[in-house]
Amino acid sequence: MVESYSPKTLYSLLVEFVGRHINKLDSLINFPEQVGKDIFRQTVHTGVLKPSHGSSKRSLKLFTEAYGSKILKKLDLSSRHLVIGEYLEHLTLFSNLSELCLACCGVGDDHAIIHYVAALLQSGG
Repeated sequence: MVESYSPKTLYSLLVEFVGRHINKLDSLINFPEQVGKDIFRQTVHTGVLKPSHGSSKRSLKLFTEAYGSKILKKLDLSSRHLVIGEYLEHLTLFSNLSELCLACCGVGDDHAIIHYVAALLQSGG
């Protein structure tokens, strides 16, 4: 059986390359939204945004600076207390959240995520 091969487009090759090397960029400002979405998907796919990756927070900040409220408006973390603990520093980069659900997370009044939400409310975010 002969395998068919369909070559990748130059666009998809560039998105893959940038997604893997996002830490080399200074900014995503003025990149079209669709390009930013595609690069974001690639960075997620390759694991660049996981906390264990050394430049994950900086890489995520590139997206939040360039796309602001378009990147994440609502987040439901119901019963996801482990996610809150592992990604807390990353979550604080999203200053444009308009809805955040923390139901059944077991976070107390002194948890850092509560202080983050309070700061967002005070800043008008």
